[in-house]
Amino acid sequence: MSTIPLSAALLAIVAGTTSVVIPESLRLPAHVGQLADPRSDRTLSSEGEWPSLERGEVVTDEAADPANRSDARVVRAAVLISRSAEQVWGVLADFERRPEFLAGVDSIHVVRVDGNRVWVDQTVKALFLKLHYQVINTLEPEEGRIRWSLDTTVAHDIADSQGTWRVIPVDKDQRTLLLYQARVESGKPVPAFLETYMVKHSLPGLMEGFRREVERRVRAR
Repeated sequence: MSTIPLSAALLAIVAGTTSVVIPESLRLPAHVGQLADPRSDRTLSSEGEWPSLERGEVVTDEAADPANRSDARVVRAAVLISRSAEQVWGVLADFERRPEFLAGVDSIHVVRVDGNRVWVDQTVKALFLKLHYQVINTLEPEEGRIRWSLDTTVAHDIADSQGTWRVIPVDKDQRTLLLYQARVESGKPVPAFLETYMVKHSLPGLMEGFRREVERRVRAR
């Protein structure tokens, strides 16, 4: 019986576990949000919510899907982070480390990169549900935007997932407005009120998780 050299075996193991690398120009761009208009993006949160944001609170809301689909909801969240847009983007685009600082994220793996699109395979936990699916992220650093949608070409445990992250420089890039908007449709036999509860009550933790991680990484430098 033939044997495989140890060096070859180790190379095979390493090759099997190597992640797909996101180009630094997308993951750590020199400038973020240059083409974003803070005045227009602030309308995503009402003027009455800005005092709450200034106090460090996470602002959330949810509404029926504009497409009038009874089984889908649109959720939004906003938070101010006292760091630059580039520092916030560096954490947001670091997909595979999200399980380290986001509760409910079980695993994330980058499986493909094509231009400014990044395919991410992920598993999340929500109460008694464990959901596995793959999304396609479109990274647009100059606009300060990451858009994602469900990759329907592979097996998935949810009906749909699509949304947008916005990274908006504020006060000459001394602070950053981080915005999240998503259309929620699990496709699972979960009462609508419970699905809304799970999503809406997870939003503050999601936004706080990113804010804490940004602060931690800046302090660790």
